[in-house]
Amino acid sequence: MRFQNLLSVALISGSTMAMPINLHLFKRLTDLGHNLDINPLDSIPEAPLPTTPTTTSVKQNLKARQVIVYETVYVSPNEPAQTAASEDIEVVTVTVGVNQPAATSDSAAAVASVATSAAIATTASKQSDNTAASSSSNGFPKPKTVTYSPYNDDSSCKTSDQVYSDLSKIASLGIGNIRVYGTDCNSIYTVEPNAVKLGLKVDQGFWIGSAGVDAIDSGVQDLINWVKNNNGGDWSLFTTLTIGNEAIYGGYVDGKTLLAKIKSVKSTLRSAGWSGSVTTAEPPQSYINFPDLCTDTDGIDYVGLNAHPYFDANTAPADAGNFVLSQIKLAQSACNNRAVQITETGYPSAGNTNGKAVPTKDNQATAIKSILSAMNNNCVLFTLYNDMWKTPGPYNVEQNFGFIDLY
Repeated sequence: MRFQNLLSVALISGSTMAMPINLHLFKRLTDLGHNLDINPLDSIPEAPLPTTPTTTSVKQNLKARQVIVYETVYVSPNEPAQTAASEDIEVVTVTVGVNQPAATSDSAAAVASVATSAAIATTASKQSDNTAASSSSNGFPKPKTVTYSPYNDDSSCKTSDQVYSDLSKIASLGIGNIRVYGTDCNSIYTVEPNAVKLGLKVDQGFWIGSAGVDAIDSGVQDLINWVKNNNGGDWSLFTTLTIGNEAIYGGYVDGKTLLAKIKSVKSTLRSAGWSGSVTTAEPPQSYINFPDLCTDTDGIDYVGLNAHPYFDANTAPADAGNFVLSQIKLAQSACNNRAVQITETGYPSAGNTNGKAVPTKDNQATAIKSILSAMNNNCVLFTLYNDMWKTPGPYNVEQNFGFIDLY
């Protein structure tokens, strides 16, 4: 099956240049491809976004992430994996309103030099306050957005006071945006009101899992009702709407069904006053396998991309940023050069060694610095707190992506 996938990718890409592809395994492999450079993500209007199924089903589906494993496949019939980081790769990082040059070398140093180049310095003034590169009081760089899930270690739902405490910590770090995966745990009434109090913006998601795409309908309506009845009809709390997170990749839905659902939800929200952006979040191969998902402009407004360097056994922590850039290029090539935004990336601090990927606290810091440098801090970092409510997963890392200790 693996050989068959490689053949498919070679045919799709039409290229012999070796390039790493972040490939999940969900009891099966999927095929991929690559090519081309990356356009800037034009200012995405701030707007709301929907939610997802019941508390129990969402929680179970989030826990199911543990059976999703990433593997790297190299798109090259002739070159060994060691040469995969090609010197010919040219990528542009994605920052709202800014088109930045990307690394043209396989070294982490090249990624860092690109991120601090004069070209970026001259465009930094064009960025909004929310996207400008920044660092914490201890000098560690801060992402634009962090993921947040309102669960206690025992899988129970956090109270509004607990959510407020968590979000207060995020706000105190100077991070202005959170990404929430769904509307379970009554989160519309715990996360949203507290985000308003603290001045945080929300990327609100609708979780699509084993219950199917229509299970998000109640969450969509709940969000619309909350905005209308509890927030004065004001959608400005929200930055974007994300319909599904690795729903195709996880085997929960096919691309055609997801695209149709995105269009339907988008229409419902437009009628309710939402005028902002809509996307989904998938790894590159989902877009390569079903390009209509990102090329049909009536669907998503930009390409939401999940990229995790730990699961690529050939990527060392210092090269994590370069890996993320390569994933952007893969998605860009499948999506007619549409704007790409990293919707989830990160690095574990403990767990099994996976080739060159060694999860320690020091390596987590190294990898996250590399990612934030490559992306000029404009990405969604997974995740602020360790997810002890999950099971460890096949690499014993699923509980250990929390990076709060770095600050």
